[in-house]
Amino acid sequence: MQISHRGLTNLITSVQHEPGLGAADTLLSVTTLSFDIAELELYLPLTVGARIMIASREDAVDARRLIDLLGDSRITAMQATPATWRMLLEAGWTGSPGLKIICGGETMTRDLANQLLARSASVWNGYGPTETTIYSTFYRVLPEEKAIAVPIGRPIANTGIYILDPRKQPVPIGVPGDLFISGEGVARGYLHQPELTADKFLPNPFASEPGARMYRTGDRASYRTNGNIDFLGRSDFQVKIRGYRIELGEVEAVLAGHPLIKQAVVILREDSPGEKRLVAYLVAAGSPNPAPQQVRDHVRSALPEYMVPGLYVFLPSLPLTPNGKIDRKALPRPDKDAAAAPTRFEPPASPLEQQLADLWSETLGVARIGRRDNFFDLGGHSLLAVKLFTRIERSFGKRLPLATLFRAPTLEQLARVLQPKDESPASWLSLVPIQPQGSKPPFFCVHGGAGNVLLFRHLAAHVGPDQPFYGLQAQGLDGKTKYATTVEEMAAHYLREIRQFQPLGPYFLGGYCMGGAVAYEIARRLQGEGETVAFLGMIDTYNPEGRDESRSFGRRLGLFRQKIRFHWENMAQLGPLGGSRYLVSKIALAKGRESARWAVKIGNFSKRMRLKPENRVFAVFLEDVNDRAGQAYQPQPWPGKITFFNPRSNYDSDIHFELGWGRLAQGGFELIELPMNPGGLFVEPYVIRLASELKGRLEKAQLASGRG
Repeated sequence: MQISHRGLTNLITSVQHEPGLGAADTLLSVTTLSFDIAELELYLPLTVGARIMIASREDAVDARRLIDLLGDSRITAMQATPATWRMLLEAGWTGSPGLKIICGGETMTRDLANQLLARSASVWNGYGPTETTIYSTFYRVLPEEKAIAVPIGRPIANTGIYILDPRKQPVPIGVPGDLFISGEGVARGYLHQPELTADKFLPNPFASEPGARMYRTGDRASYRTNGNIDFLGRSDFQVKIRGYRIELGEVEAVLAGHPLIKQAVVILREDSPGEKRLVAYLVAAGSPNPAPQQVRDHVRSALPEYMVPGLYVFLPSLPLTPNGKIDRKALPRPDKDAAAAPTRFEPPASPLEQQLADLWSETLGVARIGRRDNFFDLGGHSLLAVKLFTRIERSFGKRLPLATLFRAPTLEQLARVLQPKDESPASWLSLVPIQPQGSKPPFFCVHGGAGNVLLFRHLAAHVGPDQPFYGLQAQGLDGKTKYATTVEEMAAHYLREIRQFQPLGPYFLGGYCMGGAVAYEIARRLQGEGETVAFLGMIDTYNPEGRDESRSFGRRLGLFRQKIRFHWENMAQLGPLGGSRYLVSKIALAKGRESARWAVKIGNFSKRMRLKPENRVFAVFLEDVNDRAGQAYQPQPWPGKITFFNPRSNYDSDIHFELGWGRLAQGGFELIELPMNPGGLFVEPYVIRLASELKGRLEKAQLASGRG
């Protein structure tokens, strides 16, 4: 490595000011010379006239001897990895009131930061790869902070930080991206490795000076609203399961926030071919170890289901490399049978439960299913839910909505739903408690064209555990196959269920795609009944009345193709034939030919398809009932305000930025532009930005209504 001497000088100058080191200080050097941060320990005291105490290797790895050095030598500054600081704490170190602490080399947890704050004068979290000369950012940890993660702060002097998407464009606040570093600290490259140098040290397109470069760190990060940066882990720690990208560092931060967990590491394991699972390796804060289900519930309260580890392994300590970093390659293979049982095993208690357990086992690939086991805890997800409910329909002759799993996620609960006595209309309620916990007033969100609310699971999780979130699921008005065919019918049906659940306002409503129009109609009806609607949010809702009727067929077809991309996940579940039929129906709508001739054509095409049973789960989607209703709806003015969440470069209308709704909202129109994503707004990381914007507007509306 050919490091930058100007960068080292720049770093030393910066550290002289913050955290600060002067002639009266004594720094204890505990870092091996093979670790780059040792250079700061050696050169910083020399430049300011401070004393330096160099600990021997024996002292540095022996907690008791290190504690004695800190006290006997009147040390005022020390930098070390989190592992070293934990070693001191575990040995009973009571602290040094005048000590300035620098922690670097690995992620600092909130629990560790709080313990160090209580034992020192100040604590600083430092971040930076060797290629940018040791540290590139610093953050002073504050005791009053409640956030789980400790930021890495802001760049030091003469250093630039860029968080970019795969196209090398800056990401919005709160959205994860790849971390790049520029400035005087960037090294010249790797010695005698021109190809690696060219891959990692790139031209800086954001710099004005010619020849400027930036270093691709391989780390993931995101901006906070105050400009500080959150470190999210390595890019190679970003994994993909069932199409979802997961930042392992984000999961680790939530686990470390549990009061009974001292350390946490999460990795993706594939011990059996094709069987990928997130495994959490934990060190408990005391004895005995917390129950895996308790830890799992803690993670589930903060993260979407697909980010919740399936296996939990408790260790006395985490394996370390010679430099004091966690050795992920040395983590042991988990005991799958023990870890796969999140609760105490109870065998099925009836023939019906046993029959259902066999279907679960066949679907999930888990040999032993207990009556208290949770479908999602055993690795279940939306695609497997489709398969399971198809098998249930074949075996029991009952077609259940996918949202049933929200209300009955355990084997025992789902068996109760399937009992003959449980055929009341309540089993087919449209109101689905996606996230029922919390002290705030509930938020009701109407389904999109696909008709189901599984899409909202990740949005609800990111909005927060204190915000109750209820979805309105498209179900037959008779509990079977008689669906509402107009927005007005849907609004009347959903409003009845909302009023039964919450008789009085203020109400907080929202909807996605055509569901935004339904929410709008519900708001109008509530207003007409003398109730208060404190918030109405529309997520990517197109108003046919706002379009330019002179648009060509080609441009309108392009619009519908864009809509298809937004529904790509659902179309993948439909298969090629289902997706083709969806496209045909959209072309029919695009041409404006809602005639009997087109209806016959589409009907014949549907018969030739011979739809598979699992596709019938998406009957509303296939029949295009909801999209037809949205196209036919003619909204009337509303005296309230609309908060509109719109992907950039979206629909082509004559009132583009309002999509035809601004002129109807007499109480105001607020537009929130969101990043465009062909996969939709509800996938990571785009759903994080949507959730952040929605949460902020909901909280503002709740305060204004006196319900905050």
